[in-house]
Amino acid sequence: AQQQVAAARKELYENCDKALPALVEVLDDKRYCMTIRPVDGDNFYNHSVGQIVRQVIAANLEVYRSHLRFSKPRWNKYTFPVSKEWGQLHKSLPLEKLQVEAIDWAIGMVKTEIKEAGETQQAELTKELIALEKLRNEISQSGKPVKRGNMFPMVTKDR
Repeated sequence: AQQQVAAARKELYENCDKALPALVEVLDDKRYCMTIRPVDGDNFYNHSVGQIVRQVIAANLEVYRSHLRFSKPRWNKYTFPVSKEWGQLHKSLPLEKLQVEAIDWAIGMVKTEIKEAGETQQAELTKELIALEKLRNEISQSGKPVKRGNMFPMVTKDR
């Protein structure tokens, strides 16, 4: 069964823009879906349908993550806020426009951090801001989405 779930997850990941309306409908689904093992650990975690759907959407939208330096608390701070309401408003937009929206959100987050940071940290954050603005402009000008982020590997056999 896990092999079938892995194949379906991959298909949704690769076609997120087309599948978005259906994905949004199950964001709150708490039924078991799959077991995931994070890259940096030995633990295994069971995830619900809604959690996996949220990860599929995030992997397609959070293309800004590779342009930011992260500590664990900051990683969670930059989780793009996806909800059913958001999905209903955005379900007909192409992936590149959704990526631009997510990048704009991340730019706002970095700008807030710059205001609150000390001088040394401001320089690093400003580099991130410049990289995000460049990424945003590349997508806007090309009209094409950029490469999506990775998803956690799943366990495809019983443990």
